Amino acid sequence: MYISARERKILDLLLANPKGITVGDVAKQLDVSERTVHRDLKGVEPVVESYDLQLIKKAGVGIQIVGEEEKKRQLQMHVFRLSHTEYTPEERQTMILIALLESGEPVKLVSLANDLNVTVATISNDLDKMEEKVEKHGLSLIRKRGYGVEICGSEAAKRKMMSELLFDHFDESQFLSLMKESIQKKSTDLVNTVTEKLLGLVDKEKLFMIEQQIEAMKENLPFTIADSSYIALVIHLALAIERIVQGEAIHFDAQHLQAIRATKEYETAEKIAKKLEEVFHVVIPEEEIGYITMHLMGAKLRTRRGYMLEEASLAIAMKAQELIRFVSDKIEIDLTDDYPLYEDLIVHLKPALYRIQHHMGITNPLLHKIMQDYSELFHIVQQGVQHVFSETDEVIRVARSPIRKLGSNDRLIRPAMKYYECFGEVPTSLAKGIAALLLFDYEGDAEAVQLQQTIKESGVEGALETYAKLPSDHPLAVEIKKQMLYM
Repeated sequence: MYISARERKILDLLLANPKGITVGDVAKQLDVSERTVHRDLKGVEPVVESYDLQLIKKAGVGIQIVGEEEKKRQLQMHVFRLSHTEYTPEERQTMILIALLESGEPVKLVSLANDLNVTVATISNDLDKMEEKVEKHGLSLIRKRGYGVEICGSEAAKRKMMSELLFDHFDESQFLSLMKESIQKKSTDLVNTVTEKLLGLVDKEKLFMIEQQIEAMKENLPFTIADSSYIALVIHLALAIERIVQGEAIHFDAQHLQAIRATKEYETAEKIAKKLEEVFHVVIPEEEIGYITMHLMGAKLRTRRGYMLEEASLAIAMKAQELIRFVSDKIEIDLTDDYPLYEDLIVHLKPALYRIQHHMGITNPLLHKIMQDYSELFHIVQQGVQHVFSETDEVIRVARSPIRKLGSNDRLIRPAMKYYECFGEVPTSLAKGIAALLLFDYEGDAEAVQLQQTIKESGVEGALETYAKLPSDHPLAVEIKKQMLYM
């Protein structure tokens, strides 16, 4: 059954609002008149009825789809799979992005126009609108007459954009079920929907072989990862295997790689890589293991016990307490004695801050619904986060003149070296303090500006050698770099 792009959007809105949505709200979201919506509803109704559902119109409530939840779910899956020849501008631009990311060479505009059944002028206009989005990912959209168009940039940035495209369109509950259904379809089926095109970014059989390997290793992991992080890891590995086979190499900062080698996550990443090498008969470079480690370090843990809390820094725990106090004061309900909340917040904040600091991105498919259903609480938490995680005068006072404080005879490096000489161990607490000082970035402090410039030009190792006279291979230097990863 043919259904237009706008009719599909109306179906999406109806399914997303089970309690009903007014024609006016639909018109506003689609940027059309209410008369147009009423006309499109005539095309939507037969589709709804074909699933033994009803399209009900109630005064004061609006339009809603009524019937069994299982039937609604089937309709939702059907909307995802619909074959169609008409795309919304957003869908068309997604299709263009996928085509360019998959291609290893320039693509002709006329080829894209023919594939999407539009004019070359429309494709050119789409590329204009896409340029800013591409640049935000550290990539460039190169266009030349007679050359075509291609996306240029690092392999890491391309993979990140592929992953974000997938998670912009699917949540973890949809992804694997859609992949399984796609595998069961005949290989002769045309891949002409946005859903199928997105799923085509990863080899389906490889993805499920990877999932089986990770599933088999889950019991041996030193932590439990949430569903969203689990799917993100599986997708990352599937993209990595696909690109390794295609000969696309990824770059990973050598100093960062050396710093994370001592972590538990790196040890786990090595085991995952070794297993995948055996299954797919490929060589997985150490740089790829570094990226697997980053995904594990950015995973959101479900458990409140053990591994994560043992290593959670005191600073994050204090921030969690401060945020709970802020929200308690605003809602006038004391949450400060809710210890499970406190533990869960630490567990959530640590990987979340890691992902933010390393520009890994965070997606939440429920964000819009949370903002809609819990608007007041959302804004209170938002204010709390801005208050708690903003730079304070106290932080600036304690950390000012960081180059002086990094001196080999000053309050941090000297006692840390003496401790190591006496006991043969690195003092973790002092290493954390030095790591925090290296991260101090404040334009109002000339030494902080100079320090950050040195780190930018020579890396953390260079800064430690220059200001602390600390060799890069000294255990204290290694521990400092490790602690920086947890901040």
